[in-house]
Amino acid sequence: MAESKTERLPLYKKVTNQLREQCFASAGEMLPPLRQLSQMLDVNHATISRALRDLEQEGLVEIVPRKGIFSLPQSSGNANIELVVFVSERSNLLDVALRMSQGMQKACRKLSRPGMKISASRSVLSVPPFPEVERFVGELKSRGTTGIVCLGFGFLEGESATQEEEFIAQVAQKIPVVLIGSPHPTLKLDCVYGDPHVQMQEFLEECYARGLRRFEYIGDRGDNLLQRERRECFSQFMQENDLTWEWNDLKKQDTIQLAAHLNSLPDFPEVVVATNVRRALTVALEAQRRGLRLPEDLQLLCFASLLEHAQPLLPYASVIMLDEPEVGVRAVQLLQGKTTLENNRESVVERVPAHFISGLSHRIKEPLEPISA
Repeated sequence: MAESKTERLPLYKKVTNQLREQCFASAGEMLPPLRQLSQMLDVNHATISRALRDLEQEGLVEIVPRKGIFSLPQSSGNANIELVVFVSERSNLLDVALRMSQGMQKACRKLSRPGMKISASRSVLSVPPFPEVERFVGELKSRGTTGIVCLGFGFLEGESATQEEEFIAQVAQKIPVVLIGSPHPTLKLDCVYGDPHVQMQEFLEECYARGLRRFEYIGDRGDNLLQRERRECFSQFMQENDLTWEWNDLKKQDTIQLAAHLNSLPDFPEVVVATNVRRALTVALEAQRRGLRLPEDLQLLCFASLLEHAQPLLPYASVIMLDEPEVGVRAVQLLQGKTTLENNRESVVERVPAHFISGLSHRIKEPLEPISA
């Protein structure tokens, strides 16, 4: 098994991370003396001293000769958790970020207590290129940020993906980080994301039970873990039911190409799983052009984060709504755990169940007119 970047950290960096979390948890208090810290962490004095020098440069501790080591108080007794949205040509999740932020703010209000107000803010990081780590973290801490939640991580490919992973790994050495939306197998970081697998599996099984056999999945070949999981879920269903399926041009992302390919099919699929609303709308419009009724003649499933995005498809399609506010709540709770001396706990990956809005025709009381162009 490949060694994670966290495991490959130098010893003094690991010690720095442990002491940093202790500083956040005991802001304004005196830390144990050097000898005691050395015994507690089972490292020599030189390693402790080097870690403390780094923390002093970050403004987290003050080393006063002949008096002791003091963790500096956080600004006005307050803490800020920042949602950093990675925006690139492959991802633009600003609408989703708004919903995530609502959940984060809710969680912060519950965690706040007299003398310690926890707040949530948002910022956008356009990538690539990636900023210099020290400057990036310095700007975060200058705003009173004690930890960050990253949205939009994992959409890049090739060299850019490697740079992104390296950037996050280095940032996580200096400030607590939680990923949302895309777990990463080699970064031992807490992650939380919406999980639609149960609903997707139930939708496919229900369609199969009704005698439908022509299934299609319209997605992309990207390496994003969430996309891979959904694609694998569909592939496993097809294999278990001895149905033929393979990647072909039906998965093209371009709307015009997808519409043209759908138009060229001799037999239109009976069931389509589309990974986003835009692709689902293309399928719905082409089905209508062929005179098919939705949802009577075509069972269509898509994924959405915002109800207003899915509204044009309702009630003609089934939609799995990802619970973004609850993802934001859990992200804050996980991040708070990283700043309260839980130094040795394993990284956590949490899946927040999605909500299912069904458009299966046998659940519709009255026949529906075809959607208008």
